[in-house]
Amino acid sequence: MARRIRPAKLNTSAARVSRSSRTVKHAKLRLTAVMLAVLALLVGAYELVTHLRTDISRGGVEVVVGSTLMACIDPAGLPEEEPLLDALEDVAVRPASQQVLVLTGPELNLELTAAQAQELALYEENGRVAIKNGEQALGAVQRIYLPTDEAAMQPLP
Repeated sequence: MARRIRPAKLNTSAARVSRSSRTVKHAKLRLTAVMLAVLALLVGAYELVTHLRTDISRGGVEVVVGSTLMACIDPAGLPEEEPLLDALEDVAVRPASQQVLVLTGPELNLELTAAQAQELALYEENGRVAIKNGEQALGAVQRIYLPTDEAAMQPLP
């Protein structure tokens, strides 16, 4: 016949194991909550920085690569005169020398390669970003578009 164990005679180590197990469960729960809070904070910070980089409400120039708005060049942040390629590099857009740039604005529609754009400079004019080639003013710029290579994205037959 099986021997009956009474709860009063249980070893104290058995009670310690369950208390330890409870402590471990609570610690894991706290750690999970802290990790989720840190993750939410990081995602929030990333979204805030992305919003600030692409906010066009200040009247800046949209920098579009492919179909993605990458950044906005703020007219207040421009120095007296800044080369176009340096301004693009400041917002982490680095066109290759033979990549096409399309500059559009109210009175401007210009398509050229990055190598040809080395002479162009951006400057602030009446709260808007304007572009000039040497000393010749070309007009205000609203968008700088860098198309992606469509042929490389098409599947092979």
